[in-house]
Formats: sequence, structure tokens, C-alpha cells
Amino acid sequence: MNTYSNKLYIGIGFPKEKADVMLKLPRKGMEKENQAITMLKTAFQAFKNGFSHRIAIICHNSEEENIFRKYFWNESLELLGNSSIMDEFKQQIAKFNDNSDLTSLQSNYKGWFDFFNLDTIDSVSAARNALA
Repeated sequence: MNTYSNKLYIGIGFPKEKADVMLKLPRKGMEKENQAITMLKTAFQAFKNGFSHRIAIICHNSEEENIFRKYFWNESLELLGNSSIMDEFKQQIAKFNDNSDLTSLQSNYKGWFDFFNLDTIDSVSAARNALA
């Protein structure tokens, strides 16, 4: 899974680069979807609060990876703050055109864009498609 950030790895198997924190979904307990959402919320909240280390979420199989993929972009909005800012961002990114000027989005939603280290608009397009 491509998280478009060097700070967060989610995938089957271990990342090529060292991670400071390694997480796995427990095989028992709560529903896997609830666990995945909780892990993503926790990771993005930590990054929002200044956590600077690399986190790796290791999936046991493609089913788990797909669960994280399903909730990834929505939970990444945690980087922005409160729900009204999240809703505003969703509206702005829905209107985003690949040929538009990215500068205004980047300056208005700096916390989100700083996390994803955008050199291209690939992750903006991916987020737009997932959040639509």
C-alpha cells in the first residue's frame, strides 16, 4: 500500500527502511476494521502532535491491507484538526483539478500536505478519489 509519506508504512511484511514503531493487528479481539481505524487515528494524531519517528503497520495478509486502504484517507484528515476543517478540506479537494494550482491548497491545509511531502499531485488525486 502506498501511503505517500516516508513517515508511515502500511503493508504485508516488513518495510525496507527501519521503522521506530512497529504495529500489527491482533489476531483476536475487536473487529479488525475497528482496530485498523483506531490504529490509524492514533498514528495520525501522534503525527499531528509532533511525533517525528517512522511508524510501520504490518499486515498479516491482503485482507488486512485492504482494510487499512479503505480507511486511510479519511483518517489522514485527523492531521487537520476539527471536523469543520476536515469537511472544508473534503470539499476543496473534491473540486481540485489535476491542472489547478496546488499552492492555495498547500498553504490552507499545511499540516496535511507537510505530512505527505508532496513533490507531485499524485497523493492529492488519490485522496480526492478516495474521499469522493
